[in-house]
Amino acid sequence: MKVLDRYLLSRFIYNFIASLLIITLIFVFQTIWLYIDELVGKGLSIFVVIKFIALMLPNLIPLILPLTVVLSSIMTLGALGESYELAAMKASGVSLLRASRTLIIFMLLLSIGVFFTFNNLQPWSNRKVVALRESIKNKQPSLAISQGIFNNVQNFSIKVGKKTGENGEYLHDIVIHKINASEQSRTVIKAKNGTLSGHKKGSDVLQLILKDGSYYEDVESKDESTFPFVKAKFQTHVLNIDISSLNADINYNENAEKDYYRTMNISQLSYTLDSLVQGYRQETRDFGENFYRRTGINYISEGHLRDTLVTSQIKTIEEVVDKYKKEGQLTQIYSLAKDNIASLINNIENNEENTTYQQKLINVYRLTLSDKIALAITCFVLFFVAAPLGAIIRKGGVGLPLVVAIGLFLAYYFSGLLTKNMATNGNINPYIAPWIPTFFLLPLGIYLTLLVNEDKPIGNFGELFYRVRKFFSKGA
Repeated sequence: MKVLDRYLLSRFIYNFIASLLIITLIFVFQTIWLYIDELVGKGLSIFVVIKFIALMLPNLIPLILPLTVVLSSIMTLGALGESYELAAMKASGVSLLRASRTLIIFMLLLSIGVFFTFNNLQPWSNRKVVALRESIKNKQPSLAISQGIFNNVQNFSIKVGKKTGENGEYLHDIVIHKINASEQSRTVIKAKNGTLSGHKKGSDVLQLILKDGSYYEDVESKDESTFPFVKAKFQTHVLNIDISSLNADINYNENAEKDYYRTMNISQLSYTLDSLVQGYRQETRDFGENFYRRTGINYISEGHLRDTLVTSQIKTIEEVVDKYKKEGQLTQIYSLAKDNIASLINNIENNEENTTYQQKLINVYRLTLSDKIALAITCFVLFFVAAPLGAIIRKGGVGLPLVVAIGLFLAYYFSGLLTKNMATNGNINPYIAPWIPTFFLLPLGIYLTLLVNEDKPIGNFGELFYRVRKFFSKGA
């Protein structure tokens, strides 16, 4: 390795490590702030808190590494440009690409390391975090129910729109799916409000008092021609949920395997995704067939109604109405038809939320699988955008390079966040969504690298920065 290569590599690694430590510290404080409700006031030891924060660090990789790469690249090349070392290299016949070859190799190795870290270390860390958080729920079992998502507690899947109260004991907009022994959801309970009680230390029962709601259950029947169900409204309904599995001492070494996308690597995600897609298709098919039979259309299409009318010597609808009107059953038939239609509508509404949830879950799995590869490539591409920018602005230190780095990172981050949210809702292909910011950055990186490498003028940035500085100095 030549002297120039060692010099550039040492400067870059120094800036990289310094930026990594500072940015990591910032995001650690942000993580503490996000999870402060789970860590403070639960009687946890400082060791548990430190362990929790350390296990959360791999989840910060998508935020820390891109910003670190951008900042260290701009600082390194900006400092070389400010001290005219880049000009000296170009005067000696050394191009920017030639001078940066060791940095390119370093970034290539870093991208490979990022992939293996994101694919292996992050799932392991998340499994540990899940186990630790479930153990922490012993201090406050009401943490077992988070708002805005379905929470699996024993044989219940509970979704809460909002939690209020000092300890989150007051629940609003509650939807509960009860899972039977066959792993099927045939019971749906909805309530406007609810209260958690009985969640004192040492208690194995989490009592959920529901108010102003409805109860719906599909009853299994051996007769395929009948579809019995139970439907009722209630003012108050009490559910006793066994949380004995949560009431254990905090286990530091528990290796809980959770069917959760953040705890899986690429091979596990691919396997689980196939199962989710097949299960979703089968459940949709079964619901469609069940709904079709409930409508009674099959009774008409198979000719049973025609045979009944012929046997009864009835030829028109008017004769059917007159027949049942004379027998005094017309009102009862109308009421039965109305109840049947209301039941069908209610069945669709109950299934709609579950279907939407499953579609979003499948999209999230696909998005996560693709994102594990896209992040490594993005870090490599960001180097080719940030390094030429550093050579252009010709400023070292943490002043202007930090401003440019944050601006570039925010553009990348928010565009990625937008595309991922759209992919989760099904508006964009989830396999493509993580790559969209990279698709826009790659041409920009190639363009800037070629211009700087060939020493072509891009614009009078010095004049621009001078005017900006002059403007702010006047304002001061």
